[in-house]
Amino acid sequence: MINKQILQGRLVRDPELTATNGGMAVCNFCVAWSETIGEYTNQLFLNCTTWSKTAEFVNKYFVKGQECVIEGQLRTQSYEKDGEKKSVIKCNVDKVHFCGKKTDGAPGGGTKQADELITVNDDDLPF
Repeated sequence: MINKQILQGRLVRDPELTATNGGMAVCNFCVAWSETIGEYTNQLFLNCTTWSKTAEFVNKYFVKGQECVIEGQLRTQSYEKDGEKKSVIKCNVDKVHFCGKKTDGAPGGGTKQADELITVNDDDLPF
């Protein structure tokens, strides 16, 4: 079976870089995009994780509000909260590409002042 996703969207918040116990870099970020059908607009959010050199690349060159294209595979992560089993779909990202307009201000063309591009309240996120 094929599990290959290519998505274009904007980062909802700045990437978060951490490391495993073995020292491998791990970067978590969330990408948002919207679909409009007639008068109805559907906003979609996808949590993403990338590893090693790609994790360091995303953390260094991407910021909140910046447009990007991601390539990866969808994964289901299960967990338990308040005694209830839950699951969430995430993207295990292999590649991240720049796209959209290049703006001055931050590495990779992003801008720390891009908060107005996507305004998302964490309470509105489904995870």
